[in-house]
Amino acid sequence: MPYLFAQDNLHDFEHFLQKAKAFRYENFDSAAYYVQKAEAVAGQDEQLLLRVRGQQGGIYYVAGKYSRSLNYFVEAYEMALRLGSHAELGNALNGRGLIALAQHEYTDAVKFFQEALQINEALGDNENITRNLFNLGISLSELGLYEEALQSLQRAADLAKIREDEHHLNMIHNRLGRVYFELQDYDLSRWYYQYLLGQVERLSNWEKAFLYAGLSELDLFRGNYSSAVDHAEKSLAIATEMRAYWDMERASRVLSQAYEGMGNLPLALEFARKNRMHQDSLYSREKNQEISFLKLQLAEADNERLLNEKEFIEQKALFTQYFAIGLSALIVLLIGLLFAFRRNLKLKTKFGKELKAVNEQLQEQKEFIAKQNEELKEIDLAKNKLFSILSHDLKMPIQTLKQFLMLNSEEMMDPEELNKGLPLLYLQVVKTERLMENLLQWSKTQLGGIQTKHEEIALSAFIKEVLGNFEHTFKIKSIRLDFHSAPKFEQVVFDRMQLLLVLQNIVNNAIKYSPKGGEIKVFFSKEGGFLRLHIQDEGPGMSEKRRVELESAHNFVDSSLGSHKEVGTGLGLLLVKQFMELNGGKVSIKSKEGEGTEVILDFLLASTTKGERLSFMYTSKRKVS
Repeated sequence: MPYLFAQDNLHDFEHFLQKAKAFRYENFDSAAYYVQKAEAVAGQDEQLLLRVRGQQGGIYYVAGKYSRSLNYFVEAYEMALRLGSHAELGNALNGRGLIALAQHEYTDAVKFFQEALQINEALGDNENITRNLFNLGISLSELGLYEEALQSLQRAADLAKIREDEHHLNMIHNRLGRVYFELQDYDLSRWYYQYLLGQVERLSNWEKAFLYAGLSELDLFRGNYSSAVDHAEKSLAIATEMRAYWDMERASRVLSQAYEGMGNLPLALEFARKNRMHQDSLYSREKNQEISFLKLQLAEADNERLLNEKEFIEQKALFTQYFAIGLSALIVLLIGLLFAFRRNLKLKTKFGKELKAVNEQLQEQKEFIAKQNEELKEIDLAKNKLFSILSHDLKMPIQTLKQFLMLNSEEMMDPEELNKGLPLLYLQVVKTERLMENLLQWSKTQLGGIQTKHEEIALSAFIKEVLGNFEHTFKIKSIRLDFHSAPKFEQVVFDRMQLLLVLQNIVNNAIKYSPKGGEIKVFFSKEGGFLRLHIQDEGPGMSEKRRVELESAHNFVDSSLGSHKEVGTGLGLLLVKQFMELNGGKVSIKSKEGEGTEVILDFLLASTTKGERLSFMYTSKRKVS
């Protein structure tokens, strides 16, 4: 009877898992429901749970929930290694490759798919070999390696034909149509799409959305605007139902261009706006995913640290236990010796020496533990500072966008001003995106503590690029910029990302406190082994007490409101001072109430000798510490 019960459970498990797989590309809620039922049937059986994790990873990947999908694939990978399941190991590697593909990490994706392909070729698993080759072809095409992509996709198509795997064959033909479109072989691209169109009723919704989007792009290229609209509308309807944002963006873009070609400008404008919404949705989802992955990496680092601490505590407890046992034995032995040899002073001296040695060992371990705790605190402080930097340096671009949108929503801008402002707004979004990518990339390298990488930088060109990032803000506040380039001795020694943060903060403050219609002056001078950068505004200035407080501060100071009530965190100037001192420079402030403020940044010239640089940087680092 138990055997029959187990067989019934296994039958239910396979039924639920197949149902989940069938709904994977059609309906997320149904797929998630059936895989949850399979998990309940699996119970504590690790072999069955391993298969469930692989399916869960795939279901959440198709739904675009990449963080959760990655968790399932990583868990499946670790379980497969522990249980020695090569088939599920290949499946987990394929899943991790899909996550890398979704995150645009195409080189990593190629590596994962190739590892999965080796495992499945050794097992002779043609179904998974087909999947691996298909995904590998997509990754190679995204890298622009079209010939290699075509070879991989063609191998996958040959295997799918042998296995009569219609589902994968349709997906492969869809991707081949796209690759040949990119290669500008439009006839062959249309052949693959027309082949799929002939059996469209047998395609999944995912495949239909991709097919109609591809046909619409071909029609648009050949000037068949009416057909392009028809195909793009079908793709958009299916993609909207599935919440497939990439295909929604692709279809709305074609619709806007097709209606423009037909001369229907109102509809062209309407779909252009929808396309912008889809692009913004994609942008938000991608940035949220990047932040989620960064948080996931930090959480994994914290987990690893906690595991190390747990292991250390367990070792310490074990040592304490052994020590207690040893000490107890020594006490028992001492009592025996005291009774047997009361008057033997040698044994008493020997016992005293042994006890002293044990105490010294305990003291050494105590100091070692204290040192480890200090190192962990420093890493935690560095992590918090990095997140503060990210939020602080993104505040000004976001405030600029907010001001523009507020003016527009309150109808304070006429059509001419709006038309002039929209390109500037788009440029500001692009620059903000590039700034965020740079900050995230830099923060990944700084998780073990603030690190400085010195290089020679043309300061005049660098500050000019930074000022360009604030072009829209200058125009909103009608601020004039008086910029004078540095002479030929402008090369300085500094960490590039830290220099970007320093200059953005100082320029941001100058704009913040400048009145509308004011002027900001930027010029250079030379003082000994330093190149001086002067940034002068016409703001309200400050008292001598406030100036001294800001110039000498090594902790947070309260930030005052800007000329348009802009708020600050008090973090900016503190970061500027620390980064300048880490790079051998310094900050000084000139200001009087009612006469504006001038911030002077001293940078080490690249022409200084190595000995002079080391001397300045040593002195500055002592100030920071």
